[in-house]
Amino acid sequence: MSDPQARLAGMETSTPGRLLRLALWMIRGTSSRSIRRLLDHFPTFDAAARIDRADLAARMELSPAVARRLHEPPGELLDWAEGVVADLLARGATFQLRGDPGAADFGRLADPPEALFLRGELGGAGRIGADGQPMAVAVVGSRKAHPSALRLARRVGFRLARAGYSVVSGGAFGVDAAAHRGALDAGGHTVAVLGSGVLLPLPRQNRRLFGEILEGGGALASELPPWENARPEFFPRRNRLIAGLARAVVVVRASQGSGSLHTAAAAKAIGRPIFVFADEDASNAGARILLKEGATAVGDEEELLAALRGEKPMGDDEGGGGESERILRELEGPPASVAELAARLSLPHERVAVLLARLCARGRVRFRGPGTFART
Repeated sequence: MSDPQARLAGMETSTPGRLLRLALWMIRGTSSRSIRRLLDHFPTFDAAARIDRADLAARMELSPAVARRLHEPPGELLDWAEGVVADLLARGATFQLRGDPGAADFGRLADPPEALFLRGELGGAGRIGADGQPMAVAVVGSRKAHPSALRLARRVGFRLARAGYSVVSGGAFGVDAAAHRGALDAGGHTVAVLGSGVLLPLPRQNRRLFGEILEGGGALASELPPWENARPEFFPRRNRLIAGLARAVVVVRASQGSGSLHTAAAAKAIGRPIFVFADEDASNAGARILLKEGATAVGDEEELLAALRGEKPMGDDEGGGGESERILRELEGPPASVAELAARLSLPHERVAVLLARLCARGRVRFRGPGTFART
């Protein structure tokens, strides 16, 4: 792992313009867009650093509430930012500003962070490979997933890491933690994008996991000030960064109100593909919503890897005949569950679940509940 202090020294961290951008980004309610409005009035950020806070607020067109927050940091604004930089360095952390050499590439994200705080190394996250695609895959899902879903998430993280991808997730309980663990099991690289500051990684119960991520060469990343506590409104912002750092988003298990849907929506907005492990379980209603919106169903880790490579999965029989048509014939009668169809057709339960998810996505089958499907 490279020395963050050496890296920061090479970037002339303490220039007035860099410190100004960092300070303004740490004011809750500012955006990269509002910060960059200063360049409509000044040739450089260094020049903008000479004006007072009231003038900054006016040139950035801040709302009254955000303008008031701009006056909260004590002393000089640049001194405050310099103190934050010193705090980061003292704890082995760093930051990168938008446009820095080697900074993370968030693709077409509409509101990329002006600053990203880091502990560790991003690896493939936010890095573009030889094929022009990011070298990371995001794995997300429910915090309260069934043990079988947690086992699946860990296997997915393992296989993705073994295939050379950085595994990006949110460091939360449930699917996130399982995906990180899987990547670590494989000796691979993983990044936890936090809903708190990098010097206050939360949830506290995952401290051991965070330590192992750093020891394994991975990273903790956040756009929030280093000591910021977690707030509910921070998580949708965190989720868009997860999507932006990855070439695709994989949803292992999602309820109807899951934060995974925010990550998927962000991925869709920037053209990242979304892959879903879907089944008939009521707790996976969010995944079925994503399928109806165009996400791709996958049945196991190998099928996911094939899809990421642009290959047609083994046994996919879209063209009529085969397993899908057999399922459709069975559903010409009363609604049936996955278990019933699997027994009648002598097919694995998981295979039937995947084929039903695809048929639902194509509008040929619909979910009838509880746990049953019918032909449309």
